[in-house]
Amino acid sequence: MRHSIVSTLLLSLALLAPHSQAQPIGEGVMADLDVYTGAECEPEIAVVQMNIPIRYLSHFPRNTGSQVRIRVRPLTVSALDADRLDDRESRAPAFRRTTLLREATFEGDIQGGPFLSLRFSKKARFHIFQGHDYRSIWAVISPASFAADSPCQPPVVNDM
Repeated sequence: MRHSIVSTLLLSLALLAPHSQAQPIGEGVMADLDVYTGAECEPEIAVVQMNIPIRYLSHFPRNTGSQVRIRVRPLTVSALDADRLDDRESRAPAFRRTTLLREATFEGDIQGGPFLSLRFSKKARFHIFQGHDYRSIWAVISPASFAADSPCQPPVVNDM
């Protein structure tokens, strides 16, 4: 009796084992989105971490807008990750306080892509560049305009 219970249990575990395997690490193309904020007048720094090596090619618009579309090119991609390049996935900053960056979206399903799109809560100035590790895109973001009473507004110089 005991032998049949043990053998039944082992047989059940053997049948269920293939279905209980862990998923690979980094299922998507994007790994993480970090936004670093400083003092009131300092720009935000956004870092989009990728699970695959990528190369920054270009971005549009050049300096200012409510969103920016960054054209990237995947470098060496394994056969397992190649299928993910046609997907679309989004990440939002994990901060509780308000940031200029609302969302980062990897768009592999668009002609001419893949693209990484950054959407802002309002019109912003930005500078985009490649991370030194080829697994990140960095963006330095600041508001395109400040309120008239903002301490961040540069002082008005009167030339007389």
